[in-house]
Amino acid sequence: MTQARHDRTPAWPDASAVNEAIRQYVSAHGRRPWSAKERTELDRLRAAWLAAVRGKPHATARP
Repeated sequence: MTQARHDRTPAWPDASAVNEAIRQYVSAHGRRPWSAKERTELDRLRAAWLAAVRGKPHATARP
C-alpha cells in the first residue's frame, strides 16, 4: 500500500498575490468612473483577498 501524496498548497491564492492583483487592476483602470462590471470584479478580488487573509477558501477566488 502506498501513501497518497498530499499537496499542501492551498487551492486559493495567498493574500499578497491577491493584493498585487488588486493593485494591478486598479492601476490599469486609471482615473475614470467604474462601471458596474468593473466594480463587481473589484469586489470579487477584495473578497478573495479577505478570504486569503483569514486563511479560508473563497468560492470566487481564482488561483
